[in-house]
Amino acid sequence: MKLFAQGGLKELLVGKKGGNNPLLIQERSKSAIASKLANPLTMITSYVELLEWIQTNSQPNISYKVLF
Repeated sequence: MKLFAQGGLKELLVGKKGGNNPLLIQERSKSAIASKLANPLTMITSYVELLEWIQTNSQPNISYKVLF
């Protein structure tokens, strides 16, 4: 929540790479997430709901751990 308070949704979507771990969320998925969450009519209220939406609409192989 600290990142969101400081930089909003844009800050939360910035990929921060630690060590040699590759970024697993594709750019098109990031854009889709940003658009979905910016929509005031969205019904997504949790990471689990967002994960299900991403797996259905964008990146079926993404895991909860990667999203969180």
